[in-house]
Amino acid sequence: MARALHRRPIAAAALALSGLVAGCSGAEDPEPATPEPTPVTSAPSASPSPSPSAEGVDKPERPAAMDQHDADGAAAAAEYFIELYDYVMRTGDTSEWEAMSHGTCGFCSDAISQANRLQSEQATWSGGEIVAIEVTETYRQDSVTGIYPLDIRVNQAAATITGPDGEVLFEGTDETVPYRVEMGVVDDQWSVIEIAENQ
Repeated sequence: MARALHRRPIAAAALALSGLVAGCSGAEDPEPATPEPTPVTSAPSASPSPSPSAEGVDKPERPAAMDQHDADGAAAAAEYFIELYDYVMRTGDTSEWEAMSHGTCGFCSDAISQANRLQSEQATWSGGEIVAIEVTETYRQDSVTGIYPLDIRVNQAAATITGPDGEVLFEGTDETVPYRVEMGVVDDQWSVIEIAENQ
């Protein structure tokens, strides 16, 4: 059960699954791109400070840089989205995650399914905090699709899933994983087109 419910922490969702459900946002779909990107910058980024949520779990603060529709805005939006992962798993509140998820993003829809299943089975997610995010490379915007590709390294603490009876269903390990993230602007808002492990 634990593998189907969670698999690995954030590192797993994109590549470990097949037949993922599309249609997170219902937004009009720009064609996702897999261009040979040309590096533009390489800079680590700091994570924003969280603010308390109604559920008593810290929700990441939306960075002001997300208002920019450029490479810096794409990086800020990608970081913010990844930081939401632990919050979504702990609370089951997928509203903002869904709002930023494009219909093509399998990683996004899988996370929603996991969060919903945790809630429906009254399982508890603990640990799994996003410890650090580093944008290791940003690339030129694809002129055809408008997509900004980014390379990001994510350090996530070990996560544990516990059933309602206290049984440990899944126990992970600390992980640092590189990702390729594709960001686009849909209806004037940042949308996550896809996230996949970047081997």
